[in-house]
Amino acid sequence: MSQAWQQLTSSLWSVQSEAFILHSGVILDSSEACLIDPGLFPHEIDGIAAFAAERGMSANTMILTHCHWDHVLGPERLPQIPKTAHAEYSLQATGRQGRRVMKQAKDWETDQRIARSTPFVVPLPDVTFEETMSWSVGELALQLIHAPGHAPDHLAIYEPKSRMLWSADMLSDLEIPYVCHSLLAYQSTLELLSQLDIQVLVPAHGTPAFARADIAARFKMDAAYVEELRSSVTRAIHHGKNVADTVADCANMPYRHRQSNERSHRMNVESAYLELGGEADSPRIGWQGLVECID
Repeated sequence: MSQAWQQLTSSLWSVQSEAFILHSGVILDSSEACLIDPGLFPHEIDGIAAFAAERGMSANTMILTHCHWDHVLGPERLPQIPKTAHAEYSLQATGRQGRRVMKQAKDWETDQRIARSTPFVVPLPDVTFEETMSWSVGELALQLIHAPGHAPDHLAIYEPKSRMLWSADMLSDLEIPYVCHSLLAYQSTLELLSQLDIQVLVPAHGTPAFARADIAARFKMDAAYVEELRSSVTRAIHHGKNVADTVADCANMPYRHRQSNERSHRMNVESAYLELGGEADSPRIGWQGLVECID
């Protein structure tokens, strides 16, 4: 099955995986290319590299936006391309999160009947940064921005010439904020990114937005959700409620696509409960509970 590429700016192309809604990106300029989270199937990863090569472009980096399984399958098939990630990525990859990623990748490949001769190992980056970094692709100067909240190593990519923001696992029109790392960090990241002049918004799991009003609406909706989550959970803790009662209190919070996002909302509430000072009998609740269960 041929890949359906979409040109989003004069230099950015994206392609969606056949597996589910996950976008990978290729930025092309002046004989150089940058790959963003290439995946998921082996033939898709090969096709992404071929897309650049067929246009005479040599990939000078592969940006891994964060250490979640669906974003890190590319490097194994493209070992010649240097990998760039946030500094926290390496800590995630070599700890419990890395073991969880390897299990998830194995489970997915087994389900998809993808054969392999050696076990999948989480790739480690060649280049890392702390808060921000500029990376040149041809004449373009990409800005890599640490954007924690969804994950501690989560990053966003801003290209000033086209005013494009690759928001990775944030600002989707399909998913609510997945606050897998920190509610407070997520709020700070939304505020930071909202200060950028954005004309093209590209989430990994969702639909790109091109109208400024639509982009502003996504920021507003996600900021409202995380603020309501914070205030509701804080109020529940103040009144001495346990985590189960807090989840019940937050069940009617407004959020988009309720049926598909119901489980993620519950995970958000449980994680926020622990982060904001609530006490639970078991640490294996919320998003972190999924990682704790690996050991």
